Amino acid sequence: LICSYRKHFPKKISKNKKIKLIKIDLEKKIKIKDNFDTLIHCAAAIPSYNLSKKKMFKINIDGFKNLLQICKKNKCKKIILLSTTSVYGKVKIKDLKENYRGCRIKSYGKSKLEMENILQKFCKENKCSGTIFRMPGVLGKNSKHNFLTKMLDLITKKKHTIVFNPNLKFNNAIHIKNLCNIVFQSLTKKKFGIYNIGSKYPLKLKNIISLMINNIHGKNLKNLVTYKRSNKKGFRINVKKALKEKYKLYNTKKTILDFINGD
Repeated sequence: LICSYRKHFPKKISKNKKIKLIKIDLEKKIKIKDNFDTLIHCAAAIPSYNLSKKKMFKINIDGFKNLLQICKKNKCKKIILLSTTSVYGKVKIKDLKENYRGCRIKSYGKSKLEMENILQKFCKENKCSGTIFRMPGVLGKNSKHNFLTKMLDLITKKKHTIVFNPNLKFNNAIHIKNLCNIVFQSLTKKKFGIYNIGSKYPLKLKNIISLMINNIHGKNLKNLVTYKRSNKKGFRINVKKALKEKYKLYNTKKTILDFINGD
């Protein structure tokens, strides 16, 4: 394995003699001297970086193009791209499938959608296989930048919060360990595919919040949360295509419990 990092040297990984670490910045010229036959691309400029549209596109799209040129030189056999459900933009349906075309797609979603299109064209022209995973919020130890990590922080600190649409069926999360397993599974897939991934068997949002409160505090502290209705309609991720391809997704309850327990 050749693994890249941008700023912080991963000391734990460096102890594994089977892994070679290299420093890469997608904003700059990329140099990889080693040969490789598979690329797993999970680096990106994300919305929380507060970058301009131009800079986000430069990092995400131009950086990916540069990596693909190195893949071409190495005659890569497989490319896996971690994308996002942000490619759908504003979702106006309850059940989100891969063929949905939303509106008002923001810069991050646009950059990822363009990367998907570039990869699809590249795989066709270079006769290699590709897999794209459109991800929701990723949960795990020290995870951030999503709704459930913020909720966990508030609940842990016993801070009162308001939750809208408590009866919404929710599965818009994937645990990092489950994601790793899915990526590993995809290494042997020969055809090109785009898949929504999340958790199977959605739970009502209020049940997820209760599950978090009960497991953190040992009892249901009802005064911690106020539930309200909202005009904003939420959605659940349809993962049937991924399940049909036999990707082993966690159920929503396991995703949440493993996240709470810091696994």
